[in-house]
Amino acid sequence: MTVTVTPARARELNRAAFLEGDSDTPAIRVGGAAVHAYVDADRGQIVVSVHLDTGEIPDDLVSADETVPLLITVGGRDVFNER
Repeated sequence: MTVTVTPARARELNRAAFLEGDSDTPAIRVGGAAVHAYVDADRGQIVVSVHLDTGEIPDDLVSADETVPLLITVGGRDVFNER
């Protein structure tokens, strides 16, 4: 089952996003999800990590089977798309 979010609700959630910069791996919080983007010196890579287990995802973004629809793109190409 898919989640339906109105344009107004999406705008509200996007405008409420904020940067958490008080840790070694900064994150942007949007819609309750935490998306960390950081440089990992041990790996020699830029790491992007999505955390949906924050306990802050609004009910209207959670599907009936208790998953969160997620699309990840890299360079404009979809690399993960789960509804």
